[in-house]
Amino acid sequence: MKVCVLLALVAIASAEILNNHVNRVVDLSTQIAKVTSEVEVTNSGSGAESTYRVAVDPSAVAHLAFISVAQGGAVLPLRKVSDGLYEATLASSLGAGSKATLVILTTYTHMLEPFPRAINQPDNQLVRYHSNAYFYSPYQTKEQFSKFNLGSSKIESFTPRSPSNKESQTVKYGPYSNIPAKTTAKVTLHFENNSPFLTITTLKRIVEVSHWGNIAVEEHYEMSHSGAKLKSQFSRLDFQRNPIGKSQIETHKETLNETCIV
Repeated sequence: MKVCVLLALVAIASAEILNNHVNRVVDLSTQIAKVTSEVEVTNSGSGAESTYRVAVDPSAVAHLAFISVAQGGAVLPLRKVSDGLYEATLASSLGAGSKATLVILTTYTHMLEPFPRAINQPDNQLVRYHSNAYFYSPYQTKEQFSKFNLGSSKIESFTPRSPSNKESQTVKYGPYSNIPAKTTAKVTLHFENNSPFLTITTLKRIVEVSHWGNIAVEEHYEMSHSGAKLKSQFSRLDFQRNPIGKSQIETHKETLNETCIV
């Protein structure tokens, strides 16, 4: 009996938050999927709310690399409740009938699948991306709109879901209204993406601190190209004829921490 009462109370608390409007932008122009969701939140309950929960689509939980929630330009404290569920503490309690705008940023790795998996050396690289047409949330969403920026106008196909349309390098879904909590609608986008798909499989860092206060950092990388494979062996002759490849990896850039720059 106690368990049933607790579950009922949790359900009531969750129902007090409403996603009034969601504008979601998915950047697929590189090998990493970057999702920025601007959410206008309304407290439709009778009491104040001090937290907001963010749910990750179940199909993407294993690929999540980064998540943050910001309000008014400031990043909010965030704690992990369980796999795929996070809770942000609002800058100030949200009173009954009040609204707040949150910006949720998530990044995912290894979600762009090379398709076909193997190509010839001079071919363009095509990828598939599986996603949800809706903003996945533990709360009901009154209105939402999604835009997928592909970084290429060569779009082989995308899953239609009315209303949806293709414009140059983008695919748009919505607006959709009155979407229940945790609703999923699978969509697949198939498009050209010649970004280098670089994966660091092993990283070894050696930090040496001298008695004089100097710090020396040495890093060893093991890398792999995680994009489309070659159908046959690498051709040095073809490379000499056309040294500018489509999705080959030519360089690797490192960014120093701001505190290291003098």
